[in-house]
Amino acid sequence: MVHWSGRWRDVAGAARLAGLIRARKPAIVHLHSGGLVPRMITRASSNARVVMHYHSLSQESGKTLRRPTLTDLIIANSRATAETVAGAEPLVVYAGVDIAPRVQRRPRTERITLGTAARLVPVKGIGALLSVMKVVVSESPHVRLEIAGDGPERQSLTRHAEELGISRNVRFLGWRENVRDVMRGWDLYVQPSLAEGLGVAVLEAMAEGLPVIASRVGGLGEIVLDGTTGRLVGAEGSLATRINELVADESLRTRMGTAGREHVARNFSSEKEAAAIFNAYDKLLA
Repeated sequence: MVHWSGRWRDVAGAARLAGLIRARKPAIVHLHSGGLVPRMITRASSNARVVMHYHSLSQESGKTLRRPTLTDLIIANSRATAETVAGAEPLVVYAGVDIAPRVQRRPRTERITLGTAARLVPVKGIGALLSVMKVVVSESPHVRLEIAGDGPERQSLTRHAEELGISRNVRFLGWRENVRDVMRGWDLYVQPSLAEGLGVAVLEAMAEGLPVIASRVGGLGEIVLDGTTGRLVGAEGSLATRINELVADESLRTRMGTAGREHVARNFSSEKEAAAIFNAYDKLLA
């Protein structure tokens, strides 16, 4: 691991990166973040091919994504992300997740628990989800929402839940190192994002056998099969309707959860992701 800020002003960090590249003599340097500087250092320090891997839409990062210079291959985590990289046609490689041999569910209770896992920032739509929960709770008081994640919006979201009068039905779990362990206590996963490059947490939820309700934005429409593994929704009213639909129908939750797990196993396993990337490496070095 190289400790470096990613900026030229951190001369010592840049030197450490250059030294590591010269010492290791890699054939490929695969970058998941950073601007021009890491690519310049790689070019100056080696003959390695440079791979740039995008994981977020331009709407999420707040930056216009353009074809990066000094790059031999561009990879995007979804078609939606690829379409936001101007002047390029990235190779689409979907993220993959591990699939356990069987689903480990916690004992069911009368209470229905919805879950979401996200950075607590505006683009994740958690504020809108809390407003929807007020509608859901008015019809189904036994429903609880658990939010796994942390971020700059946490305090304002906590106040919002209090103002809505739903604090008893909402739990902020904070950052969880193993969110999939938390997911095993959920009955339904909700992803209310305003923009989303892919949604790895959605794949993890489906791998745990959870039906998913997600916004019809970005790459979410590429991984959630509407009506089969869950529901894709638009406006907040639609989100409340779909949540209530699945809260009321355990057999539908079970069918969609089973279908989602099978869908992930076929199309979004970590093995499939690794194979696609290694295949891209082989072509790059051929």
